Amino acid sequence: ANTVESLYSLFADQIALVSIKGNFLFDPANHRDFLGALLSTGIERSMVGDIVILGDRGAQVVVHRNVAQAVCDSLREVRSVPVECILLDDWSLLQMRVPRKKEVRSVEASMRLDAVASAAFGMSRSKMAGLVRAGDVKINWREAKSASTILK
Repeated sequence: ANTVESLYSLFADQIALVSIKGNFLFDPANHRDFLGALLSTGIERSMVGDIVILGDRGAQVVVHRNVAQAVCDSLREVRSVPVECILLDDWSLLQMRVPRKKEVRSVEASMRLDAVASAAFGMSRSKMAGLVRAGDVKINWREAKSASTILK
């Protein structure tokens, strides 16, 4: 068994994997959109674990087992996109995206996130700020809140 399946076996009585499928090609949804849609079903934030965005196809979500069926019964759309919600029994179907990381050696005038990350990934600060706003940038595995965050 792979690592995900091994971890699942430890928490099988507590967590469930939910697939949320929809066509997000023309109306892209981000982590915040999926979280908002899940919370709009009436569940508490503490019942939602990781949300893995699958690009224009939807997302996979780890939820507390006690609310999994209720989520699937009541979740009908994310943003304006109709979705199909399915409980997955096979944890090998979890599509974990390997994080991109890069070690950078650079001299920057500012330690702001947008300045350092734009140098690291060879893009403008404004484009990097857009990625931060979209929730696509993480600092120590947590979503960055602001492009003006000072890095240590």
